[in-house]
Amino acid sequence: MVRLFLLTENTVASAGAKMLCGAKYLDTTLPARLVTPRSIRAAITAMKAHGRTKPMTYLKWTKSKDIRENLSNTLDPRDPFFAAVTRHGALLTEMRFVRNQIAHSNSGTRSDFRKVVLQYYGGVKQGVDPGLLLLTDALGSPCVLERYIVSSRVVVRDLLRA
Repeated sequence: MVRLFLLTENTVASAGAKMLCGAKYLDTTLPARLVTPRSIRAAITAMKAHGRTKPMTYLKWTKSKDIRENLSNTLDPRDPFFAAVTRHGALLTEMRFVRNQIAHSNSGTRSDFRKVVLQYYGGVKQGVDPGLLLLTDALGSPCVLERYIVSSRVVVRDLLRA
């Protein structure tokens, strides 16, 4: 789960930077860029500083809101990338909650993870940890982890307009 979320996060970040550098969507349309950097490094610098009164120290790619904020001054807000990120925001949030509980396991992540358990079980269920949630067949087939794998592919394909 940690690797899946990291892969999804890195793919979104890479796609955003490459779009700014002029890469086409997979359906061959061009993104509506507001700046035209010539390299990935320049694209990242532009995302951090272009049109901002205070440059961002680093870019966050785990929340839908943060992804949109990273690209807000460099990619036209009407570009389909923004709509795709918004469409899949709930899934990214759910996956982030599960990933954070696995990686950090503190009171804050536990509280967020309970929301995911509540969503799947319809109530708080004692003894459900991330491993059980992700791999149990009690929630139907395929298991939640397999759903996340498939859904991650859908998110990436939607972002890239494949």
